[in-house]
Amino acid sequence: MKTHLRLLIPLVFSSTAPLHAALLVYDGFDSTAYKAVPSAQGGGYKNPASGNSDALFYDDDTNYKDGPEGSEVGQAPFVPGFAGAWDYTTNISSTVYARLEDSQLSYTGLTTTTGQLNLFRSGGAGSSKGFSRAFDVGPSTAFTNTLFIGGLIWRTAETSFYMDFNMTNGSDSRSFGMDVMADGSSRMNGYGADTATSASPQWATGTAE
Repeated sequence: MKTHLRLLIPLVFSSTAPLHAALLVYDGFDSTAYKAVPSAQGGGYKNPASGNSDALFYDDDTNYKDGPEGSEVGQAPFVPGFAGAWDYTTNISSTVYARLEDSQLSYTGLTTTTGQLNLFRSGGAGSSKGFSRAFDVGPSTAFTNTLFIGGLIWRTAETSFYMDFNMTNGSDSRSFGMDVMADGSSRMNGYGADTATSASPQWATGTAE
């Protein structure tokens, strides 16, 4: 079985007035910022600290946080709002891979950076794999209106996906996120808020949405 999920990480921005907004967080996996070089051009799964690599996160074994210092390395290009490097939250699998690509998702009327992240499984059991990166958008008192989240995703059949955001002031925290189930149905969730289920048709496979 081989499943794919390609995405542009959501952008988050604060609307301050009609037709005006401030971009807070954005990652389009721009291939000029990431070392997103295919294997045929000297890339492939290798430590990004030592040269071109298409690995979002590199580990010299498959065990979570196991090995000598420096054996787990995440790419960390400058992108708006994000701080630090990409990290991982579960064991790395030889059949589940977060690969950076220099192609891009797009649809009519949308211009994006040339680059994308391809999360794919080439075999094995269906346990989840997680990747994370911290972001710092300053104090929430600066958010005068609604926060918007957007992204562009292309998925194959039977692919599930979730994205969570955890925000904190150092002591209190709030979390919210989006789930796309294997049948394509979507769900928004939030701490201390009612669950909202998408009223739109199920997310299609094999097309950017």
